[in-house]
Amino acid sequence: MANPTLIKNFTAAEPISPHRIVALGAAPGTVRTARAHGDPVIGIADALGAKAAGERIDVILSGIAEVAIGGTVAAGAPLQAGPQGDAVKFAAPQDSDIRSIGLALVAGIAGDIGQVLVAPFVYPQTRSVA
Repeated sequence: MANPTLIKNFTAAEPISPHRIVALGAAPGTVRTARAHGDPVIGIADALGAKAAGERIDVILSGIAEVAIGGTVAAGAPLQAGPQGDAVKFAAPQDSDIRSIGLALVAGIAGDIGQVLVAPFVYPQTRSVA
């Protein structure tokens, strides 16, 4: 069960499926489906999503949200955006910063709708100092 504490309405820059991780769009006030580890993730699309670009969409920015799971995840694991905007296991980057949407509250497998504690953070790539 979702327990969002902060929901904000945006304009969808593209069709966005329900329960997907979203990122800031190119235009102010827009969001799009997050598809890569470096996307500027901000939250989770609500249960309605957006059927077309230009539609209004509610995004859960904090609290507990339901999210589409894109692979095997363990409860307590940090999550990042997969290629369909689904939540996948966080992987440390080799060449760039990685952005996590938050922590899995339940274990799940691809196709499940799980729960995530929405708390976006950036894990910086380790940089050597010369």
